[in-house]
Amino acid sequence: MSTYILHHTHLFKTVSSKLCCPATKFPQSTFLVSDCSKIFQRCIAIRYSNIVKLTFIKYKNLLLPPHIETPEWFLPLIKTIIDTKIDPPSHPPLKFALSEEAAIHNMNILRNYGDSIENLIQAYPGSFLSPGSEFRPVYLLEQLCMHHHNWCLIRNSLSKGSVWPLLPISNEDRIAKNIEFIARGNHKSASKYEKELAKIITEEISQGWMFPIPLHYVNKLKHGELAPVGIDDKVWSELPDGSKKVKYRLTHDQSFDASQGISVNGRVIKEKLSPLVYGGCLSRILHYIVDLRWRLPDTPILGAKSDFKAAYHRVSLHGDIAEKCSIMYNEFALPSTRLTFGGSPCPPEFCIYSELSADLANDLLHCPDWNPNELFSPHSASLPDPILLPKEVPFSPARALDVVLPVDNFGKIDIFIDDGMVMIPDIQANRHRAVQALLLAIHTLCRPLDPREMISRKDCLSLSKLAEEGQLAEKFTILGWDIDTRRLLIMLPAKKSKRWIKDLESIIAKKKVSYALLNQFWDV
Repeated sequence: MSTYILHHTHLFKTVSSKLCCPATKFPQSTFLVSDCSKIFQRCIAIRYSNIVKLTFIKYKNLLLPPHIETPEWFLPLIKTIIDTKIDPPSHPPLKFALSEEAAIHNMNILRNYGDSIENLIQAYPGSFLSPGSEFRPVYLLEQLCMHHHNWCLIRNSLSKGSVWPLLPISNEDRIAKNIEFIARGNHKSASKYEKELAKIITEEISQGWMFPIPLHYVNKLKHGELAPVGIDDKVWSELPDGSKKVKYRLTHDQSFDASQGISVNGRVIKEKLSPLVYGGCLSRILHYIVDLRWRLPDTPILGAKSDFKAAYHRVSLHGDIAEKCSIMYNEFALPSTRLTFGGSPCPPEFCIYSELSADLANDLLHCPDWNPNELFSPHSASLPDPILLPKEVPFSPARALDVVLPVDNFGKIDIFIDDGMVMIPDIQANRHRAVQALLLAIHTLCRPLDPREMISRKDCLSLSKLAEEGQLAEKFTILGWDIDTRRLLIMLPAKKSKRWIKDLESIIAKKKVSYALLNQFWDV
């Protein structure tokens, strides 16, 4: 029988494992595996966010817990990156205002560049329309991230903008589709929430995420494609009294087909998109919590969240793709310069960025030499002390998992789209490192705010969410669920539960329900 040591590499090119001598006593959680392929299958199923490459090293009959030895250059390089002064992007010659004057001005500018947004972007390198303007320069990040499995994709995105794998559309079909959409207009929800739509579009223009041109001029753009928009009213925040405050969000319906031509989403070559790993986030977190409780039965397990701010709008589109992501509003067409809420390639496109952030954060969390008092995000000073449950609340026992997880007492950071989540056992200095790791990772990758910004811009980290959800605790809410790590419970939040029951009783009493209300009922 032969067994193997599972050897991890993260952002590092090579990682050495300190092999124990045969006389070493292994912890109870050390496990034996007789088949290398089984280990690989388990790791793929679990999909730890920071596993980049798996190497199997034959070593007698023992599978050792992984030991990561951090390269000497890792922490100094992060410090160099965050200490390097970066000039803010310049302002391109376009006007970012919702007015006829700005639209005509922008049309005339584009005519000077062959009716091409990409030509304009290339003519003004270093502007806030340029790819990667929300992140630190590629030459800095490449030194740190060049060995990451997604770095080639990220470097291309940062250098050229997000390029989508699309089947071609004929010029005749493209123009016919645009003319039909202009006659049809936007979806009914856009008319229903006219004030909200105007507010959202004005805000997005002010931040450089779109710009106006005359509506029919979109046909002159070589790749110009319109798609109707709507307003999503299903996203909401919870007020202290349990009531809902609706968060209106612009949705770009790039799946909507005209009578001639195929939509942008309908032409996406899905096989060429990057894989999505968001879906297993909650499962991975729950597995890790149960495994910690099984190994550390009387140790508090703490969790917290920190989010990207306007995540999709941090990733720039290639100019040709920006033309394909145009929307309509009154007499204006508005090409989008950033990832849209409606383009099917957008979740995979942002996934490579969120995975890199989580991987870097995990590498920091597992670096014994990292001192968060010396190398930190400027936002980490606002983090309060953890909240522990009363001592009389018992620790619910856990059973061993059906899958075997590598022994890891440093903690884990995972991410779901823009929601970063950290779980740690409250031992050693973990509580002083947990949330700080993700904050520092985002600060390292993203360009910080500059008082000389040429356009309205907000921090890449959601500071409001950090204040609400960045405090470590044994009870916390993630992905719409209340988690209690002390008692090993996962529950629907109480206020949501009351509202859900109230809606259910109303439906039962009326003995009928509209499709819209049913959607809201399930969207608790």
